[in-house]
Amino acid sequence: MLIRDLNAAKAIFTGAVDKEARKELEKNMTLKEKYETLHSANLLKSKIMQIQTPLELMKLHKKSICLYSNKLEFLDNSAQISGIFIKQQETAKERLIYDR
Repeated sequence: MLIRDLNAAKAIFTGAVDKEARKELEKNMTLKEKYETLHSANLLKSKIMQIQTPLELMKLHKKSICLYSNKLEFLDNSAQISGIFIKQQETAKERLIYDR
């Protein structure tokens, strides 16, 4: 069951949201955990918007995957966050190509 929950958390974080996995994680969370998760997601989103360099993006991306996978937190707005990640990663790649 832990492997399934971990995979579900990763899927939710990356935006490949499976409704059944989402319900399973949400069912096991308390109201306090849901609030803390939403608060963490909003903090993460604000940090993402301030990122200037590809290195900062990589550090934040690794930290956030670890955070959400280990705690098995449910992100209500995960699709929005992963969309920002994708946009930031594309921008970072363009900068790397341009700088070369």
